[in-house]
Amino acid sequence: MTTNYTHHTGMDLENIYIDGAEVTATAAELNALHGATATSAEITTLAGVTAGTAKASKALVLGTNKNVDTIAIADGGLKLGAGAGTAVTSTAAELNLVDGTDRVSRFKVIPLAANDGAGLLFAAWTPGAAAIIRSLYLDITTQTTGACTVDCGVAANGTTLSDTLIHGLDAAAAAGLFSNHIQHGTNGLACVRCGSTQYVTGSVASGASAGIVGNAIIEYVLI
Repeated sequence: MTTNYTHHTGMDLENIYIDGAEVTATAAELNALHGATATSAEITTLAGVTAGTAKASKALVLGTNKNVDTIAIADGGLKLGAGAGTAVTSTAAELNLVDGTDRVSRFKVIPLAANDGAGLLFAAWTPGAAAIIRSLYLDITTQTTGACTVDCGVAANGTTLSDTLIHGLDAAAAAGLFSNHIQHGTNGLACVRCGSTQYVTGSVASGASAGIVGNAIIEYVLI
């Protein structure tokens, strides 16, 4: 190896050659390495990296849109949200179930409450966007202690009785699973559109809900 120095004045060097090749890095660029503790192997993990393209055993550099093409993450290894994040527990197989599906059914489970006020049999719920309420189930594990009929449906607000899904269900007869598809009564429908500002409510239509235990289960699809 030979090192050539040309045109120096005092301690200033204008050109440095190593093995006949000129060193073109500036002093500032060389100083940027001052204090670096990376090994040659660690530096090599950057060699051949293309931004936005994952490469085995190499550092990951995102593309201009903070993108990357394909990476493999073990089930349970992905977290979303601020701070430590929340683990995505769905497996790849579970996520693939929605592939090609425009709209997916969602479920909201709300405990029943022994409250006889309009809209208070369970906490009134709104999807927050236009939706089709496909099913409303009342999973009554303990029936009321006295006579009671209940109505459920879509209402303009959370404190209004509505019977567009379930009308006049006898909540005192027996525990069980009831739905608008079977126990719909006179006014209940198989499905109901719910606007973005509307609510699904459950109400006591007659009698009292004392003693009732269970859940309301709402199946819906955003539209």
